[in-house]
Amino acid sequence: MHGFHQGLHVMGELIDKDTPDIFMLQEHWLTVAELYCFESHIVNYFSFGCCALSKNVECGMLCGRPLSGVITLVGNHLRQYTTTIHCEKRFVIVKVCNYLLINVLYLPRVGSPDCIAVCDDVLLFCHGAIVITIVNVLLLVISIPI
Repeated sequence: MHGFHQGLHVMGELIDKDTPDIFMLQEHWLTVAELYCFESHIVNYFSFGCCALSKNVECGMLCGRPLSGVITLVGNHLRQYTTTIHCEKRFVIVKVCNYLLINVLYLPRVGSPDCIAVCDDVLLFCHGAIVITIVNVLLLVISIPI
């Protein structure tokens, strides 16, 4: 997305032309206090998202390019079929009907502090969410009376 305000116009065109049910976006660059912008500017969707800038904002003025932000927008007509599985600064996991949607922001580059630990944490959590969802679906299938 390279910033909410830069991507907003493109999203508007996509909505007018194709009316997608779901958007999975990264790099919105909004702070926690600004996340409301999605629902106020994109009215037929509700959002599940996080901001990785919380600690940076608490420390003072932001400097440089604020790389962060992952959000999933789901059409209002799917609200009753949607469940948040997990939302964190690097990824959002949402279940819509029988689909598990995993929206992962960039993983740290090699050589970054704690690179391996961060990648392991994200991938293990996503794997766990997939396994839990599969088990729940299997339990649902098994419990259907014949």
